[in-house]
Amino acid sequence: MAFLFNIFMRTVSAKTDNYLVWVSAIMFASYYFSDLFHDLSSGTEIYFTWFIYDLLTLLVVLFPLLFKRRLNLILKPASIYIFIGLIVNAILFLAMFIDMNLLGNREPWLLWSIYSFTVNAVDYAMIITLIIGRDWLGLIRLARYVYSRALKSEAKHEARTEQCAHIVLHA
Repeated sequence: MAFLFNIFMRTVSAKTDNYLVWVSAIMFASYYFSDLFHDLSSGTEIYFTWFIYDLLTLLVVLFPLLFKRRLNLILKPASIYIFIGLIVNAILFLAMFIDMNLLGNREPWLLWSIYSFTVNAVDYAMIITLIIGRDWLGLIRLARYVYSRALKSEAKHEARTEQCAHIVLHA
């Protein structure tokens, strides 16, 4: 859905970001093939298959960033949302695989509830992000704010340390 929307918007020149079209095409292909081959993996091994698909998708989406300057790519907030979404989903798929296959849990517990809610919420967030193409949850703004506060706090700490050293040396 997001891929078709991005292709349409690119065609009518409303969107000029080729990277988001690339990302949405890769996401479409990944989800299509992982669902297409879902029957080949029977049982709980599907979580490991989905983990691998998300890692491969992440690598394919990140690949053009290696040539960022040559391709004149700008890392947009939408791309960061997709990276975070794929990483969160991959971690949850791996956790479910470990829980069910390696630990042998068969009774639902907190991890299963977190998995059920979070994977669906993250998938919808990635779709919305690919359609909207911006920082619609304010996560990038929040990260920048926290980072700037941390830098200011570190600068204050260094200034206090210098004051203390100056007092100790001149006392």
